[in-house]
Amino acid sequence: MTFKRFVIFLAVASVVFASIDLYFQFVNVRNELNEELTDVSTVFSQRIEGIIHLISIMKLPDNVTLPPGIKGVIEIDNEGNVVRSYGFNDYTKALYEFSVMSGSYISPLINLDGSPAITIASKTPSGIIAVEIDPRISIPDRNIYIVDQSGFGVNLSDGEWKTFISILAKNSNFIIEWPYLFIKDATYGNYTLVNQVRISSLIYRALIASLPSYVLIFVLFSLTGLLYLYLKKKDRPIEEFLNFLGEIKIFSKYEGKEDQKFVKNYNDLVNEWNKLSKGYASVIDEISQTNADLIKFNDLYAELPMIFERIDSEESFNDAIKIVARRILDLSKCVKGVGVKYGQKIFNIGTITSYDLQNNGTKFNLEIKTHSNTLGFVLDLDRFTTTDIFKELLISLLHHIGSVVSMHELREERNESARYDPLTELLTRQEFSNLVFREIEILKREKGQSAFVLIDIKDFREFNERYGHFEGDVLMKYISKVIKNSTRITDISCRWGEDSFAIYFANFRKTDMKAKEAEILGKIKEFKREVNIKIGVSYYPQDGETFEELMKMAEERSESENES
Repeated sequence: MTFKRFVIFLAVASVVFASIDLYFQFVNVRNELNEELTDVSTVFSQRIEGIIHLISIMKLPDNVTLPPGIKGVIEIDNEGNVVRSYGFNDYTKALYEFSVMSGSYISPLINLDGSPAITIASKTPSGIIAVEIDPRISIPDRNIYIVDQSGFGVNLSDGEWKTFISILAKNSNFIIEWPYLFIKDATYGNYTLVNQVRISSLIYRALIASLPSYVLIFVLFSLTGLLYLYLKKKDRPIEEFLNFLGEIKIFSKYEGKEDQKFVKNYNDLVNEWNKLSKGYASVIDEISQTNADLIKFNDLYAELPMIFERIDSEESFNDAIKIVARRILDLSKCVKGVGVKYGQKIFNIGTITSYDLQNNGTKFNLEIKTHSNTLGFVLDLDRFTTTDIFKELLISLLHHIGSVVSMHELREERNESARYDPLTELLTRQEFSNLVFREIEILKREKGQSAFVLIDIKDFREFNERYGHFEGDVLMKYISKVIKNSTRITDISCRWGEDSFAIYFANFRKTDMKAKEAEILGKIKEFKREVNIKIGVSYYPQDGETFEELMKMAEERSESENES
């Protein structure tokens, strides 16, 4: 081995050794940070589990003083009604339903006036108890971000909010996005702790740890350089003679042109093989990514009916749309923002704003006609990572969401039509009974009073025989109109029987009922034909404390009175 080759070998070996040493020092520093983050994650999970265990066995007193870091507490009975609430103003039906199904519930991060909050609920024998906590009390004085599944995160030290969507989308505990290294660790309740560290500081710490190795390499190179200078001085005449020969043209034909051509062809063949190998690997990666996307899409297809089956109010429908938008955002890292517009309602998450839903611009958008409305989607897709296959899957999914919403609309229409009598457009007897039963329970707690009115058309069959059934229908519609105009929005009315009506007057005093009774009878007498009306009134709590007792008393009084 010549001295020149020895120097080259020494240089390459030194660079490789220095690189390997630096890499292992870098890994050691990174692992130390990961162990610290894991310890913090364990503490956080234990404290969250402690809170869940505590609220699962506790019972709220009538008066409670919230300790620091607890923003609110709420107690819900097994019927979904709020029993007590202290500082908790954001109760949704979804919290109750998830807690009933799974026994506990942990919400995504909420930004309350710049302060972070997490809602934790647990099922107890008497119902559900939920608390709203500041996550900073679980991990105080830590410059770490706690991040929920949507990528929404907050710094536990200074309260800074930040999105980590692209970081959570990568399946790795260590993510490099220059100039930062992000170290993440999953915690309790699908939260993730993320430590953001400058790569320059990690390299600096690794360099300090590798300093002895670099000193050794420097000494070795210094000695080699001195030896090279000494030998170079002795060989200078020979080197000058070889340079002279290289300048003479007659020696150029011995430069090995055929060998150079062979080497060039071989190198070209190697380069072409490398290109084919990279293309093959790219195809394999694309197939793997497509399979992963299909699994996520199939999971969401299966979840959609369950999300919309639990809807029982407009608020829970809004929650369902928000859940769907979040699930679409979680499908892939190429989805950076999702917006959904349903009628006049607008929901947006990620990089999509309300402006994008009104003026779509260059973003991907799709409008779908549902059974009785329009469902609009606006998505911010990364143009570098979105594939045609993913876009086709996404379009198919959005149409399926439209179909599920259409089924929900049809179900709501059927439920709504079953609640009302088709002729009078008043509530049916069954629906009236259900609503009034709940009102009586409220009256018992609030110690209120109310009135029940039963209106019966006397000799309605003879009326139909005399004037015809069409005229009888007109009379029924007229009386229902009188009832609607004579009642308030808080009152409840229904078609009680074939020729009778029932009215529940909420918070109505007995002393005011005579005037209301006279008002209703006076308007009915204005009908174009003569009508005989019987009316009976009962009062809560004087005439009874149950729905059956009150309606029976009203019926007996309508039989004893005969007004025309």
